[in-house]
Amino acid sequence: MGFSEPRPIPVYNPPGAHIRGGYSPPERRFIHLMAKPKIPYESLSTAEKTEVKKRKIAKLFRELPAEKKQFADGLIYQLAVTTVTLERLVEEINNGELIEDFVQGTQKLRRENPALKSYNTTIKSFTALSKSLLDLLPEKTQKQAGEELMNFATKPPGAGRK
Repeated sequence: MGFSEPRPIPVYNPPGAHIRGGYSPPERRFIHLMAKPKIPYESLSTAEKTEVKKRKIAKLFRELPAEKKQFADGLIYQLAVTTVTLERLVEEINNGELIEDFVQGTQKLRRENPALKSYNTTIKSFTALSKSLLDLLPEKTQKQAGEELMNFATKPPGAGRK
């Protein structure tokens, strides 16, 4: 071999190439481990928002004993649904008028926005569900969980993110 002749390229068999199925390059093996792109909360469907809220609330109550956990799961789901409903009602109230004009036959009347009545009813349900869930916790953790739950519920979606 002189300097003018190219050297032969050695054949490289990567580890695992002899096994049935062959070798797959690293960029193909780990694609499934990549994070999914983050979808903004506002663009999620109502069912997806409920699931997100349910997971967040469930984290606060993960230390419950098994006998209380089964009961708490139903309350957690209802609280998540109620929270998403409150968000939708707040949006509707903020985009509309508190008192609206409407026509019934030949009469022109003013009435309270129906979304406001629904909001008032739903907030009562939210309060009752929150209290029921907090009562399942031991005394020493009730206050802390209660504060976290209220921060979670009153913090608007997307607040604090930059």
